[in-house]
Amino acid sequence: VVLNSLGNVYAAADNHERAVSYYRRTIQLYPNFPEAHYNLAGSLTALGRLDAASKMYERSIHLDPDDAEAHFRLGNVQVRLGDLRAAEKAYRAANALNDGGEASYLYHLAEVLLVSSERENSQGGRGKLIEARGLYRQLENSNPGFRKVRTRLAKIARYLDE
Repeated sequence: VVLNSLGNVYAAADNHERAVSYYRRTIQLYPNFPEAHYNLAGSLTALGRLDAASKMYERSIHLDPDDAEAHFRLGNVQVRLGDLRAAEKAYRAANALNDGGEASYLYHLAEVLLVSSERENSQGGRGKLIEARGLYRQLENSNPGFRKVRTRLAKIARYLDE
């Protein structure tokens, strides 16, 4: 779709306002084209219009539920909006669709679980902490040079008094 491609050109040039107009025109003509919704969400995110971006990622996912990257990016927007529950749900979906093979998906899910556990400070929080530890260990095994992971594992060990 040419209009969507023009939006991509403007987005690549960091002209997101112009990109948004092309993505919106694409959606008017092709309302069931998930890529246009996904691209619009990306430009809206770049412009700081996070509520609108969230809705567009959700629409993109509705049209293409198997798009792991759309779930992941929705999770990123939800984190920025402060909705850790929604972010966790989105990151879990991204990981499930990708069979847990994408390190950044695993890392972001572990980070949300860690922060959520700190906020909850309850038995549910402990469960999330233990799950986060498992994800960090998985990341450590597949990426031994990932220093942040070791730092997080040490932090979790302190929380769990290990």
